Order: sequence, then structure tokens, then C-alpha cells
Amino acid sequence: MIILKIFTIVIQLLCLPVKILIDFIYGINSSSNIIAYSWYTPKEYKTLLQVAEEEFDNQLFPNHKAWLTSAKKTIKEFNSRGMVVVCLDIKINDLEKWLYINNLKNNQVNREQYLYRLFYQELDNGLRVSGKLLKAGSNRATAET
Repeated sequence: MIILKIFTIVIQLLCLPVKILIDFIYGINSSSNIIAYSWYTPKEYKTLLQVAEEEFDNQLFPNHKAWLTSAKKTIKEFNSRGMVVVCLDIKINDLEKWLYINNLKNNQVNREQYLYRLFYQELDNGLRVSGKLLKAGSNRATAET
């Protein structure tokens, strides 16, 4: 048993320079610092207000201008914490089709599921963020220059 522990420690020490290099190039835990954010045009947001089935009345902003102000503030806050925010254009017609196919309501939780579905599709296709090409891989985003 002690031989196995020693072997594990030796392997970890041998791999440490590779981990340090990867963290230096791509940032520590770079894939966990990338988040998706729904982006709406004024027309799409107006449509969202008409079709959304929120459980609480105050979950959506009353108009696009209020939503946009909040979105910019939120994104700036995420960026200040070192996070990369990927804004994805939401087309309400496509969202509604996806919700219908999956027998889901148009609420915040299900819109987030749709957003992350779009996000991972974009990663599969290769998504450029801050000059790095991001690709999906084994449930984590990996970055290539």
C-alpha cells in the first residue's frame, strides 16, 4: 500500500510542471471561468415578455432598456472577477421550438438549459473568446491559440 502512495506522489510531481504550464498559458481553471449569457435584441426581448411563463412576476425586466442596463452591469461584474462572458443571441422562435419539443415551459430554468445547449453547440463548432479558440472536450471547455 505504501508503494502505491509513493508511486502516486511521484506521478503527481512529474505532472506538476505540465499543470503549471497549462495554468500559465490558459489561466488557472480557465474553462470554469467561462459562462454563457443570454443576449436579446429589443424585438426578441419584447417577444420574450409576451411568451414567458415566469413563476414570479418580478423575474423579468419590464422592457429591453432595463434588461440591457442590468445585463451590462452583470457582465462587467463577471469580467471584474476574471470571468469570460460569452453572449449568445437568443431567437425566441428557436427557443419556443426547443421548449415545445422537450415539453418544457418557457421559464428561467428552462431558458438556462437552452442557453447552455446553445453554448455547447458553439463550443463544438469552435468559439473564439478573447483570441482563443475554445472547443468542447470531455465535458470541459479547452482553449487553443
